[in-house]
Amino acid sequence: MIRERSLSILVVLLVLLCNVPLAFAGACPTVVKSYNVVFRDISDPQFQDGKSIFLKLRDKNADVHGLPVPCFGCYFGDEREYQDQQRIIGILFINKIPEGFSEELARKLIDNDENARQQLLNVMASFHISDQEAPHDRVDGIYVYKKTSNLVQLYALGRHGFKKVEKPIKAYLSLKSLDAMLLNLSDVFGEGADLDTGQMSYCR
Repeated sequence: MIRERSLSILVVLLVLLCNVPLAFAGACPTVVKSYNVVFRDISDPQFQDGKSIFLKLRDKNADVHGLPVPCFGCYFGDEREYQDQQRIIGILFINKIPEGFSEELARKLIDNDENARQQLLNVMASFHISDQEAPHDRVDGIYVYKKTSNLVQLYALGRHGFKKVEKPIKAYLSLKSLDAMLLNLSDVFGEGADLDTGQMSYCR
């Protein structure tokens, strides 16, 4: 009887020990949604800092302790964990803008020009990403950034609509605020692509 009870206790302990990693694995989703996007800053020249701020957020060598967690706009690679992530920006077109995503169309877009909106949607539908490592070959949407002396406005266009958010500022937009704005607008991009992170060693 004592031997059977000891054996039962041992089995229970083994089960609990085996399940410990699973408790922590819940913070790392098996599937992460990824979106390919274009970013355009159409602010007046003296206020054009959107690109530099976004690149700081995107810097793969950045100190992760200074970035939002989870971080929608951050770069993810072999040395950065997907912990707590549900959605991320996959490929970001910010230095080299694909043909068709012109500044002129971006300006007309935020002025609610329906023709500009349709032209940009047509460009998204016809443009294909050639990068073989991309989770999917399409552009999911475009962000348009506009800053004034005391306000940042961010717009997003995707297959599921057009949306705007804004943030009052004193001088600069923080990385955390930019990331929150990017994420807030991402629902217009549609389904994105599923990244299976379950087998990745840096997802823990």
